[in-house]
Amino acid sequence: MRYLSAFLILALMGWAASCKKEPVNPSTEEKNLRLNFKAQFDGQALPMFTDVLAPNGESFQLQTLNFFLSYVEIQKENGDWVTIDSSAYLNFSNLVDAAAAEAGVDLNYSLAEAGNFTAIRFGLGVAPDLNAMDPADFSSATALGDAGNYWTAWDSYIFTRTEGKIDSLPNAAGGEISFLYHSGVDGMYQQKSFSKAFNLDQDVDLNFSIDIKEVFYKAGQEIPIAANNVSHSGDSSTADYAIVKTIITNMGQALELQ
Repeated sequence: MRYLSAFLILALMGWAASCKKEPVNPSTEEKNLRLNFKAQFDGQALPMFTDVLAPNGESFQLQTLNFFLSYVEIQKENGDWVTIDSSAYLNFSNLVDAAAAEAGVDLNYSLAEAGNFTAIRFGLGVAPDLNAMDPADFSSATALGDAGNYWTAWDSYIFTRTEGKIDSLPNAAGGEISFLYHSGVDGMYQQKSFSKAFNLDQDVDLNFSIDIKEVFYKAGQEIPIAANNVSHSGDSSTADYAIVKTIITNMGQALELQ
């Protein structure tokens, strides 16, 4: 009987040990990396369809803003780069009030990577290897699979869209001009890199802004909206190409990590 009791005690101890939950190492849990992007004008949140005063005295209104990012990557402390997304699409066009504009647009990534990181980089536009494909090569649920984001005539995706209007006579009639600028083709692709120390042993927010004033009214690189208000890129030797190349270049320079 004594041996039976000892056996039962050992059996119960073994059962209790097998049911005991192993502690979770917090560093092995997935963490969320949130990339937030805000459109601004002269440092203030910019809702779509809202008039703002431009440096030259005209009224400026942005109605459409969207663009692709390619190969979003973060850099480990040892210098290695980790790709977290091959393509992302940011659309600001529905942010029509102050609260929505202030909230901006988020990209969220659940990552198993942990430890210290020192930088983030991505391309503004569609990278050449992806741009060599077309919407049929991608799921229709993705932005790259949406035929509305692709120019068949140019064999290229539309990298950025900026549309809106100006009014050169804000206090009188006759000064309103609508504009539409769409950039694309490989020569317009912009590489961006930002130094930033962060640790993915916890959730991390990285906050970006793009100042539209610096896109359209940057000193020495102003966009001549009144003289040429529509461009779909075109051949690299044309004025249309030069205008949208300036826009996407200015967009890349106006992107800042806070």
